Amino acid sequence: MPLALEFLSDRKERKTVAEHDDPNPPTVRISGQYQNLFTLFPGSQRSVIDKMTSPPAKRHKLDGAADVFASSLASDPSVLLTVRDLSFQSPLRKKLTLTLTLSTISAHSPAKEELSAPLSQIVHIICVPAPDKTTKTWNFVVVLKDGEGFNSWVFGVPDSVGKTAVAGPALPVDTSQSYRLLLLEAFRRIATKVPVVEPSPEEFSSPIPVPGRPKDTAFHVIAHRGAKEGYLFFLSTCILYGFRKPVLFFPLDSIREVTFTNILQRTFDLVVSTEENVDGEEFGMIDQAVFEGIMGYVKRHSIQDASLSELRKAKKLARKNGEDLENTGELARAVEEYEADYDEDRDHLRAFEKAEAARQEDEKDIPRGVGKRKRKPIAVNSVGGGGSFANGVDFPSDDEDEEEDETFKMRHSDDESAAGSGDDGSGSDSGSGNEEDEDDSDNESDDEDTDEEDEDEDMDEEDDDEDGDNDDD
Repeated sequence: MPLALEFLSDRKERKTVAEHDDPNPPTVRISGQYQNLFTLFPGSQRSVIDKMTSPPAKRHKLDGAADVFASSLASDPSVLLTVRDLSFQSPLRKKLTLTLTLSTISAHSPAKEELSAPLSQIVHIICVPAPDKTTKTWNFVVVLKDGEGFNSWVFGVPDSVGKTAVAGPALPVDTSQSYRLLLLEAFRRIATKVPVVEPSPEEFSSPIPVPGRPKDTAFHVIAHRGAKEGYLFFLSTCILYGFRKPVLFFPLDSIREVTFTNILQRTFDLVVSTEENVDGEEFGMIDQAVFEGIMGYVKRHSIQDASLSELRKAKKLARKNGEDLENTGELARAVEEYEADYDEDRDHLRAFEKAEAARQEDEKDIPRGVGKRKRKPIAVNSVGGGGSFANGVDFPSDDEDEEEDETFKMRHSDDESAAGSGDDGSGSDSGSGNEEDEDDSDNESDDEDTDEEDEDEDMDEEDDDEDGDNDDD
């Protein structure tokens, strides 16, 4: 091989140089320059050549370790099934290899065993469609008994043929079927006493379509536990909430009651109480479209609905042996607190209403025209050819009062002009004129004082003036 080709790592460049007709291509001259450099600096020859010829370093895959682990498991006669590269979500988020034996279930990475549990701890195996995937996948939930609580393994499998599944001689299963069917068959054969559950439309189905898969039936309900969004599944043997940590599992035989709270126009909350957790777990912001389905599921499995329990009812009063009995609950206590806060305002309102009623009664008791001159009967009289008034006749209306007032003023103006033009008026006449002038001045002052009074007072003044004229006559 020519010296130029030794420094070329790319195959295309090697081929181009090898096919070149020029016996001294540019790469040869470059290599000659490097040879001169190596002659001057012999120690750098090997390092330069290594850097020029070797590709960049890459991380080596641990395929050898995985193969060694898998081969050791395959040689183990107790291994019934091995499924490689499953995406685990809980309690670890990584790809692991699932292994089933006659006594244990385990998951391991290429380097070590990550999870392991005896088959006797498995209490439930659940397979549900993944609600948050646009491509159809299946989530398996292996529920393990962990002391007084539960621990769950969650891993997903695609809806395709199980290419990475290897069955042992002791488990005759068809590995050409899908991952879901393969694992369901394996779990039913290995864990014979453990229920293997799938959702069904007879138990519960949601009318809300699955995002990205509108033709698929939705078996889940979107619900929030605190600030985290998750999914509720109502199955034949349990209620499952996933797939955020922690995964919650409620067997039907352990559910004490369920409660529907905060029922609004679009959403409501659901509280699931168990014997171990009487206060229950609250799942909020559930769509009203699934309310009827959840209510049907609760009635079908005879789960107690505590939404109308005595603790949540308002206060009721009953009588027994002449004594009042109170059934107090949450609403009753809320009503009592509200009434206690409202009593003070209500007392102030009642006191104000009483004071207002008393004031109105006092105004009714005061006679109209108090402090005014009493109306006197009018004698029959004729003034200046005007109309006459009979004694005891009722006062005229307001319009008539105004007309009489104008007539009265006109008569007095005529009398004043007549008194001023008289040359030989008698003493009685002059006296009468003086009295009339005094009456006119009094009348004017009275008119000024009675601007704020009603028309009845003006009528009283007119009557007094007419009486004075009669006395003069």
